Amino acid sequence: MQRSELVDELYTSSAVSHNTVSKAVDCILQTLIESLTSGQRIEIRGFGSFKVKESPPRLARNPKTGESVQTRPKAKVAFKPSTLLNQRLNKKIVNLL
Repeated sequence: MQRSELVDELYTSSAVSHNTVSKAVDCILQTLIESLTSGQRIEIRGFGSFKVKESPPRLARNPKTGESVQTRPKAKVAFKPSTLLNQRLNKKIVNLL
């Protein structure tokens, strides 16, 4: 689902204007981005949690030359689905079989 599809879905199921829904989605996404950027963990009950994982620098190899190269540390966003979401996903998969 893309952002525009989310806005359209929320607009059709609410009594507020399309512009208001769009601004609300932007505000929510911006808040999530700011929270993750500052290193906070985000938990949405019934959906899952997001957290920033730091990967330390490591020694890698340049595939062309075989030369050893030190990589930079990286920050990645990790998502862990809630138990409820996992159950719903697995129930759906079982029904398809």
